[in-house]
Amino acid sequence: MNKLYAAFLSIIILYLSVLPSHAATVEVSIIDSSFQPANITINAGDTVHWTNNGALPHTTTSGVDGNHIDGLWNSGTLNSGQSFSVMFNEAGTFPYHCSFHWFAGMKGTVTVNPPVSLMPLPSGHQGFVYLPVTAPEFSNNPAQAKPVGVGPVAVGGSMLDVQIGLNGFTGTVDVYGAYSLESAPGVIHVLNQDGVSFTAFTLGEILNSVASGIPPAGAQPWMANTIGTINVSLFNTAVSNLPSGTYIIYLLVSTPGSLADYYLWQTLFIVP
Repeated sequence: MNKLYAAFLSIIILYLSVLPSHAATVEVSIIDSSFQPANITINAGDTVHWTNNGALPHTTTSGVDGNHIDGLWNSGTLNSGQSFSVMFNEAGTFPYHCSFHWFAGMKGTVTVNPPVSLMPLPSGHQGFVYLPVTAPEFSNNPAQAKPVGVGPVAVGGSMLDVQIGLNGFTGTVDVYGAYSLESAPGVIHVLNQDGVSFTAFTLGEILNSVASGIPPAGAQPWMANTIGTINVSLFNTAVSNLPSGTYIIYLLVSTPGSLADYYLWQTLFIVP
């Protein structure tokens, strides 16, 4: 099977939309006995905005208590109605307190999740071929990602467990999925939206769709308008249930509604 053919076949593996994540602002209300909520979890890049809604002056000061100030931030005195914000770019758990009332238990924590690793949008035609793996290998570098795992059959086992795993992207993408048999290279089986059934297309139909930049007529997305990381198990069956042969699996991620720019991954498994 030549490389051009393998690339064209890949145009069919999974459809999905991944929207970019945006930084958020989390509100914390300061009252005269506590921070509400006192303990929050945010993502790297998010901002915490404290507002003094009490009658007394307060602070938001980093550190476990007044005897252990770490100097990361200090609002100074916040009178009633005043506010203060901090953007958190590093992962970790950051304790803080009110300098005036910490001894009475006026404390809180900000837990910051690490930044999500995002894959850039495809530019041009980029193809990647890799040997079978048991489980997907995640990376924000498309050349290092191995988004299709096939389970134990990858190492000669008796079970096929097809799993799809991809990090999120920096913008919306379309993802298609398919497989072909090496013994019947002219037929491409495209995964339907139900994640179970397939629609067969000829190689000519696939080539025409690549030339036009438009997905084949009748090819339905497997997943649409999905946000975030893909981590899905599709098929789990005994290899003995499948006809013998070499199965080639393809995954294509493209710009929405077009095949002008895409990543193309290809792997395989063998049924003796």
